[in-house]
Amino acid sequence: MHLAAVLVVFGGLYSIFAKHKVVVMAGYDEPAMLRGFPYALTLKEFRIDRYASGSPLDFVSVLEAQSLDGVSGEVTVRVNAPARLGRWRIYQQGYDTDAGEQSSYSVLQCVKDPFYPLIAAGLWLLIVSAALYALRTLWKTGGRGWIWAVTAVVFALFVYITMKSVGIGSRDLVPVLRSGWFIPHIVSYMFAYAMLAVATVYVVVLGIRSRRLEVSRSAWTLGRRFCSVGWAFLTIGMCMGALWAKQSWGDWWTFDPKETWALLTWIGFGAYFHLEPRISTRWRVAMIIVSFLLLNMCWWGVNLLPSSGSLHTYAM
Repeated sequence: MHLAAVLVVFGGLYSIFAKHKVVVMAGYDEPAMLRGFPYALTLKEFRIDRYASGSPLDFVSVLEAQSLDGVSGEVTVRVNAPARLGRWRIYQQGYDTDAGEQSSYSVLQCVKDPFYPLIAAGLWLLIVSAALYALRTLWKTGGRGWIWAVTAVVFALFVYITMKSVGIGSRDLVPVLRSGWFIPHIVSYMFAYAMLAVATVYVVVLGIRSRRLEVSRSAWTLGRRFCSVGWAFLTIGMCMGALWAKQSWGDWWTFDPKETWALLTWIGFGAYFHLEPRISTRWRVAMIIVSFLLLNMCWWGVNLLPSSGSLHTYAM
């Protein structure tokens, strides 16, 4: 996990300087060209595929791409399905929303990221290693039935609330949510939230009991394991979110409110289970309560903040 994290962090830092990104407005009349982007793009067709209800299912741009040496070809760009032009990836970013299907242009984000393979490899390595770490820790935790019963109930509650807020089963999904990453990303986060909620309650109860009785080291270790499993699934959810974001928007990370609070939550619980054996009871309780408050800000509190510019508002 540490090696994978190093790959992601260093790849991401170098990518800031090495990545090239341009926004192209491709229209029907004149080929769109920008300095630094070696293709001229002409819009051949723009359409909005719709559900039976009439709400948008997908946004599609059919483009003619001509390179500087005169070679031309046709590419199709969809939400969550970027086109490849050499070392560039072309993402569907927007259109004339007032004109709808009659839009005279398509807004495309064109990205050349030389560190794409390195960062993607690091994220996949993080997902696999975090999953293996969680399985090993769960095996060590043993068969305490009440723990899994409570976790299952909390997990089911979180999934129900999240799916209801997104609109699964009650309305059509917006195009950006129609991705293979959607279910695993949500499920990983909800299981992480369930485990971290159980860990928080467990550690707080241990802290209260320690005022009157001596609490064994094994009891604290059990709370730490709850926390580490939740943190591992939080890691998996974040990595899946980064891979999904790259597929949808062309950026691994944008530091919008949802992502920022998720990162703070990850740091908070990660710090707790790394430091737990070396800190006092008061600090254990304080750290896990603060981390749980960060989790709540990530999950629903961020909706109370001004977030009109957030990619997680799913306007498209």
